[in-house]
Amino acid sequence: MKKHASSRARVMAALLVFFALAFLIPALQTGSSVLWSLTIAVPAAMLILLLFPARVFFLDKSSLSSALTLCGLGIMASSGISPDAALSQSLRCVSAVIFLFAGAVMSRSFRPSIPAAVLVSLFALGMIAFPLVSGSSVSLLDGGLALLMFALVSFFSLRSCLPGLAFAFVGLLLLLLQQEIIAAAVWGLCTVLLFWVASGRGLWTWIAFGTFCAVFAVYLGIFFHPSGIAFEPFLPRISALPLIVPEPANLSEASSGSLYLLLGSHYGGIVLFCVPLLLSLILLRGASVASHARKSFHAALAFGTVLLLGLRTISVLLMLTDLLPLSAGCFPLLTDYVPQMFADFFLLGILSGISSRNEADLLEDARLSMLAR
Repeated sequence: MKKHASSRARVMAALLVFFALAFLIPALQTGSSVLWSLTIAVPAAMLILLLFPARVFFLDKSSLSSALTLCGLGIMASSGISPDAALSQSLRCVSAVIFLFAGAVMSRSFRPSIPAAVLVSLFALGMIAFPLVSGSSVSLLDGGLALLMFALVSFFSLRSCLPGLAFAFVGLLLLLLQQEIIAAAVWGLCTVLLFWVASGRGLWTWIAFGTFCAVFAVYLGIFFHPSGIAFEPFLPRISALPLIVPEPANLSEASSGSLYLLLGSHYGGIVLFCVPLLLSLILLRGASVASHARKSFHAALAFGTVLLLGLRTISVLLMLTDLLPLSAGCFPLLTDYVPQMFADFFLLGILSGISSRNEADLLEDARLSMLAR
């Protein structure tokens, strides 16, 4: 145990030094007061979050450290545009931490019930349908899907599969009406896999899968026009990036893609391998949390969280490598879009809350074992 804690402390120290140097070197070159402030503020914020709130709210330090590293990389990428952009990105990350605590508290204290599941489902569908109702360009679909997944797991844990599938189907239709094809595909797969895990009914799982496929086939046959696809050759741009020593980058072009490409343009292509690696660590930790959960509700909830984050990560990778001819989205946690960042931290909080429940169960088992002696 001491050896494990010592290794974790060394990794934490290395991360803090890395991010301090990442802002210190450009601060020395440009003399920017904002970069000088970030040299201290970013490592200090990471250290404070890993030491104090993580203990108070029993947050999972493994997934939290990976998430904070991704946020730090996003701030580094934004500094390639301007110091003010980096400062704005850091403020987004700090404000998103509130939703990390919200997800942890909600996953620990929530008790599944039909009225609560219906209420959460209606609120989630309202978030998904917000652009259709209001005509606004603001999209809340990531947060809506996170809450809808929460409600879906509640229905399945209560053996009320049909209402859960009905709400999931409405969510799918709302996504398709907004032409969110990738989000709809991710949500459809997540629903079918969660239904299979929660119910264990193979025949009904195939029926649900066939229904979702039929909806997609009808939608693509009627509304999908390949000539209108926004295609961007991301793979040539990634392959053209230098691996270690970055050349002077055309940051205006890079910023039109994503923080991911901007990160590679400013710091070298080798940094781009870190993002899928860090996300895979979070997903593996989430799978471990799901496998160790005592209650089926918490196990399915952790599994659904891993599905949402993992399928979205895979979809972004497919689009970045041109295997899907669509404009690439943003990786989880590596985004400058505030609603998506809030939703990602909420999902991460869910994993932390379930992880703390698992640890509490183990401590209770150890206490009972000591009393039995």
